[in-house]
Amino acid sequence: MRLNVDDEFEVVNPGHSDLDKIIGEMAEDEFIVLIREDEYYIQAYFDSDPEASVIEYREGQEGNHFSASAISKEKVLEAFSLYLDGNEGFKKIHQWEMLEIDEIEYLEEE
Repeated sequence: MRLNVDDEFEVVNPGHSDLDKIIGEMAEDEFIVLIREDEYYIQAYFDSDPEASVIEYREGQEGNHFSASAISKEKVLEAFSLYLDGNEGFKKIHQWEMLEIDEIEYLEEE
């Protein structure tokens, strides 16, 4: 796995201590992506407005891309830790909604 932090640096084979430290120190308007392999990842974006902060995961093709909003760092850390361990329990932490293909295309164009 790889942990990409705001496209500024990457940690190869991250551990739980990496997640604890990096997520705990994240500021507003930053993102973090934990990548299992191409198109298989979990990511989060922290906004100055907590209601606008989001977490997403994708499992392969576009139709398997889900999002949840109004997240806390604690819930992001919990979800990322479970994902790191290969535990599907991360899907039970948030109320996920499938991203529509139009939404995905719009986000990728920004």
